[in-house]
Amino acid sequence: MRRTLATTGRVLNQVRHDPRTIALMLVVPSLLIGLIAWIFTDTPAFQRIGPSMIALFPFVVMFLVTSIATLRERRGRHA
Repeated sequence: MRRTLATTGRVLNQVRHDPRTIALMLVVPSLLIGLIAWIFTDTPAFQRIGPSMIALFPFVVMFLVTSIATLRERRGRHA
């Protein structure tokens, strides 16, 4: 439990100092859902695919955040 809390604290501290990551986690999923809802306004397609997309977007965004953080960390060490 102590390791989990220590790791969580480090991750939250890093995320707090990176506004791009915060924007990626909060703005991008909302923007994508809004855009897709706007595109499919007059069709029943969004009623079918909307809930699954809302469930899938957090996983995709977390994958992107992890990938970008790893890339930044690797570039920072060798630069």
